[in-house]
Amino acid sequence: MEPKIINSRQNKQYKYFLSIAKRKIAGLCLLEGQRLVHELLQSRYAANCSTVLLSKEQWPILTEEEKKTISNGRECVILEDSLLESLVNTVSSQGWAAVMQIPSQADLQSLLTHKTTFNFYPPVKNFQTAEIVLILDALQDPGNMGSIIRSAAAFGIKAIFTLPATVHAWQSKVIRAAMGGMFKVPLVEQIEAAQLFSLLQQHNYQILGTGFNNQSIYDYLQSKTAAADLKLAVVIGNEGNGIREETQKYLDAVLTIPMLPNNESLNAAAACAVTLAALRFR
Repeated sequence: MEPKIINSRQNKQYKYFLSIAKRKIAGLCLLEGQRLVHELLQSRYAANCSTVLLSKEQWPILTEEEKKTISNGRECVILEDSLLESLVNTVSSQGWAAVMQIPSQADLQSLLTHKTTFNFYPPVKNFQTAEIVLILDALQDPGNMGSIIRSAAAFGIKAIFTLPATVHAWQSKVIRAAMGGMFKVPLVEQIEAAQLFSLLQQHNYQILGTGFNNQSIYDYLQSKTAAADLKLAVVIGNEGNGIREETQKYLDAVLTIPMLPNNESLNAAAACAVTLAALRFR
């Protein structure tokens, strides 16, 4: 299939793409960058991609396999460089973008009952097969959220849930920071706390908060003789205020990352990565 070529800012389809880029059309987002588009087309969400946008320089240098992948059930549009640049926020898009339908909210019951599939690079020592989910409570920084999603993919997290007041996930800053993690971990947004924590408790998840307490995460793990069989829900709170008071009542324990004295606490994304690594490998 030959691509469509758009040269004018007055083109109706270009204006449609611009509305998506400015997040004015519900349910759609614009992905930027060659690597991210490639990851999308190879992921479980490939069917959610309706259109691939390329600069004039990119189309002639694509391999036949790339052209086949791009045109498999979707439209390919070639844009003048200035038009494509007006749609993207990054300087590293390399002439690639894609229109994607935001995945529909997954069924909570199925997410909590499916078994996580692990595929780590060897050698892996002291690996724990605990079923772990993440809960983001009023997290506000898109970069933090993206980094957390990236860590979740790296450490085999089965799902990410966000509570109300948490930043929207399917926006360009989050997607870029997640580095493809968006396509590897199911993400369900804006769930009411009472509904989510009730389901977690029904499925025997231990609900762990991160913050300042007398119990370090390593003391907690040493107290668990069968850590491989644990079902854990880890709550990451707001960057400035931590886990909200109304969320704290659902916690079974608050775990602290041991640090040298006279240091500021780690930011939310760094604390999450350390916590997940400690839970997964000990």
